[in-house]
Amino acid sequence: MLENLLMNRRSTRKFTDKKVEAEKIQAIVKGALTSPSGNNLKPSEIIVVENSETLIRLGDARGKASKLIGGAPLAFVVIGDTKKSTTWLSDTAIMATIIQLLAEEQGLKSCWVHVENRVADNGSNVEENIKGILDIPSHYTPHCIIAIGYPAEDKRPYTEKDLDYTRVHRERF
Repeated sequence: MLENLLMNRRSTRKFTDKKVEAEKIQAIVKGALTSPSGNNLKPSEIIVVENSETLIRLGDARGKASKLIGGAPLAFVVIGDTKKSTTWLSDTAIMATIIQLLAEEQGLKSCWVHVENRVADNGSNVEENIKGILDIPSHYTPHCIIAIGYPAEDKRPYTEKDLDYTRVHRERF
C-alpha cells in the first residue's frame, strides 16, 4: 500500500478548480500532526491556506518557481519554531513529506515549493516574503509550501526502470 503511494506520487504543478473537501483537509492535518520530531519537541507547525487571494500572493512570493501555488485550491505552509528545537529543519521536512503522502492517499496531488534559504526572482528573501503575507512570528522559519489539489495533468507512476539503484550503497560508500 505505501509502495503504491510512493510509486504514484509525482509533483503536480497544474490543478483543477475543484475545491478540496474539508474532510480530506482534516485527514491531512490529523496525519501531519503525528509527524515524528527530534526528542519529540514538535517544532513543526502548519498554516492551511484556501483563500484564493492569499494563494496568489504566496505564488508571487518567490517568482516563477512558486507561481503554481496561485493555481492550487489549497496549500500547506510548513514552518519551524527555531526556538523550540535545533532539529526544526529536519522535522519540518519530515512533516512536509508526510503531508504529500497523505494528500496522495486522499486522491489528491501535490508539489513541494522550497522557501527556506531561497531568493525571489526580484532579489528579495522568500522566507521574509512568506512571513509578511501570513503574519508569521520572527522565531518561526517557513521551510516549504505544499500546493495541493486535484490534478489537471496526468503523470505516469514511477516504474522499476525509473529507480536508480546506483544511489544505494551497502555497508560503505
